[in-house]
Amino acid sequence: MARSIPALVNPQMLVWARNEAGFTDEEVVEQLKRSVNELRAWESGEEKPTLRQAERLAKIYKKPYSVFTLSEPPKTTPLATEYRRLPNVTPGKESPELRFALRDLLYRRHVALELFEEIGELPEKFSLQAKLSEQTEELSRRIRKLLQITREDQFSWQNDSQSWKACRNAVEAQGILVLLFSDVTHEEVRGVSLFHSLLPV
Repeated sequence: MARSIPALVNPQMLVWARNEAGFTDEEVVEQLKRSVNELRAWESGEEKPTLRQAERLAKIYKKPYSVFTLSEPPKTTPLATEYRRLPNVTPGKESPELRFALRDLLYRRHVALELFEEIGELPEKFSLQAKLSEQTEELSRRIRKLLQITREDQFSWQNDSQSWKACRNAVEAQGILVLLFSDVTHEEVRGVSLFHSLLPV
């Protein structure tokens, strides 16, 4: 029988990658088909996973395998906290699916900025501001004016698809990236905004 090759991993990075992905150890072993005690032994440094097991962990966490060999965790962009969510959903307690989706949104924005740079352009800064003390009606009037969407426009839309397309076009015309993500339940989050002066999402 071929001898299993132990993976030269930093136990601290195994813990970091799991927490960063938003998994409990029980959720990981369910996918890994191993015991909780075995995972905890890897994370404490008492034992080492095999190369194949470490590669499987990297796939579950959606991280490159090489991250397990770092001496300390890399700097990461904090996740957004501005969610359109239902009660009892707390920022900082995101599911792995939402955490992966948010990381993907950040990555897509980064790629878009690189593409702007490649063609020698920069998106315009997003300048709309609002205060918590501002009246809802006044703010909505200003947003309508910015997006150039009238009530008559809205009443003319025939269906949800036409409504979505018109709103998306209007928002993107203001230099805002509009992206969709899947695999996240509506019970957890209905939408999210990533604010940046350049290319908000």
